Amino acid sequence: MRRILASANNNREHTSMSSELETTQESHTPRVTLTAPTNDTGDGRMKIDVIGGKLEPSNKCSRKITETIYERLEPSGFNWKLVSDVTKNFYFEEFKKYFVWRSEISEEVVYDA
Repeated sequence: MRRILASANNNREHTSMSSELETTQESHTPRVTLTAPTNDTGDGRMKIDVIGGKLEPSNKCSRKITETIYERLEPSGFNWKLVSDVTKNFYFEEFKKYFVWRSEISEEVVYDA
């Protein structure tokens, strides 16, 4: 029984010592906090950019555009040239509800991208 208690005490001392060492090492280790750049504007819209005539981040933009097109399909819409201007404007107005861009970039540039 003494051996078991002595062994348990030795383990407890070793455990507390190793945790103190970990604490000591952690306190001397500089903490570096990395934050990823955010595209959130605070109003729920994502910041986008036009790079090389394309919307970036393209995957997020294309997903939302696809959702919007499926929301309001036009029978003649198999070809973009045949989609009415009213429907195209609807798509762009919906797009603007989810995305925002720098003021130096005109709506026309975003629309054409």
